[in-house]
Amino acid sequence: MYSVIIPSIGRLKYLNQLIKSIFSQTISPGEVILLLENNDHCKKITKKIFNYKKCKIHYCNNLNLSEMRNYGVSIARSKNILFSDDDDIWEKNKAEKINKSLKKYKVVTHDFTKFGAKLQKQKFLLGKSKKIIPLSSLIQGTNLYGGGSSISAKKEVFLSIPFNENLNYSEDFEWWARVILSDIKIEYLPEALVNYRTHATNMTS
Repeated sequence: MYSVIIPSIGRLKYLNQLIKSIFSQTISPGEVILLLENNDHCKKITKKIFNYKKCKIHYCNNLNLSEMRNYGVSIARSKNILFSDDDDIWEKNKAEKINKSLKKYKVVTHDFTKFGAKLQKQKFLLGKSKKIIPLSSLIQGTNLYGGGSSISAKKEVFLSIPFNENLNYSEDFEWWARVILSDIKIEYLPEALVNYRTHATNMTS
């Protein structure tokens, strides 16, 4: 069983496409925790969210992204935590591949440069083959890791290394830095397991 944690500002179209892709996975999630901002817009769209009765919806008061992620971890019931940004669409085998890796490793990541929409055919891989990378080596530039779309780990890792709640927009990279310093080994999957929408035209190299 695995938990999916989705912080969201209530972008209904993107959110529905994401949730449909999660419930279409080859292995079903134990729970989907949707963290919405506590405002009139998010409350208004709740019943329009795909499979909303199967999602655990929590309204968050004045929480930044780091605080939302940490809160989601604290209430998750599964040992395996998969994060997602609300503008992703998952490949159908993402959960299966991630959970298989989490049987051996505490942290798993995957390539994060597959663009959706008009640029769907544009796919770049950071690695040529499946490989195990000690995170201590990443600080020397062996590889790059992305944000919420590619972060998956055992719950125990997030409890011991939470996101820095004093940061916003850079909290994911700072989290990776602290994981590097802890010398946890991860499994890197050199394939893009999500399609992006909003990053399709503004992703930097």
